[in-house]
Amino acid sequence: MEMAQLPSWLDDRPWLHHQFWGNELWQYVLFFFYVLAAVLLSKLADVIMSRYLRAAAQLTETRLDDRLIEILRSPLRTTVFLFLLHLGVQLMNTPDWMQDYLRHAVGIVIAVAITYVLMKLADVVFEIARDKI
Repeated sequence: MEMAQLPSWLDDRPWLHHQFWGNELWQYVLFFFYVLAAVLLSKLADVIMSRYLRAAAQLTETRLDDRLIEILRSPLRTTVFLFLLHLGVQLMNTPDWMQDYLRHAVGIVIAVAITYVLMKLADVVFEIARDKI
């Protein structure tokens, strides 16, 4: 894989160019920030879904929006985390086969999350239809 380039605003700091295990120090620093952002933003998405959207959903008369928020909470948190983690890993100098493997693994996990949401939505639709009959 081609070596990633240091952003221009950090290029004038020579200590960031020291290499460890095939990657320069600046790559580890940026990877750490992507991991930190992945943790914080996935938690933020969870807080928004669980507190603010749930409070808004409780103001309505139907239970549909309450159920949708519960269904989407975990897959949204997982997707945000994996997406940012994947962006961080792309900065690292890893072999092409590993990047391909990781890209496919992230795609599979996101596909599983979408499938989970669709299955739960089908359950909600059948539950609503059952209650109407």
